[in-house]
Amino acid sequence: MCRRFIFAAFLSVLLQLIIGCAGTAPSGTRIDGEDVPQFAGVKIISLMLTNGKEIAFADDGGWYYKRYGNRTRVIVGKTAQGESVTIPSINVREAYVANADAEAENNGVFFPAFLVVGVVVAAIL
Repeated sequence: MCRRFIFAAFLSVLLQLIIGCAGTAPSGTRIDGEDVPQFAGVKIISLMLTNGKEIAFADDGGWYYKRYGNRTRVIVGKTAQGESVTIPSINVREAYVANADAEAENNGVFFPAFLVVGVVVAAIL
């Protein structure tokens, strides 16, 4: 009986570790404005401009383009208020970009957590 209790406690701790790590996954990374071209193809969540103004993009995010129409090195997107913006990358002091591995967020955690709870319950009974 003592072994079952220890095993159940161990699995409970393991479950908390799995859920805790998944819940604290970073959602983005702050980068300097001069590094923005290195993140072409990565969704930009928000910008801090050299004049101090902050721009938050809608869910689609902003995107860096080396060439966009007749402009070069710009960030294009819609703000959270729905306004279309085209910002020269030279005007960007700091950018907050989405992490490629954080897009999944907590998806896929429910089944393993449910499985571990089932095993703990089976071990106790």
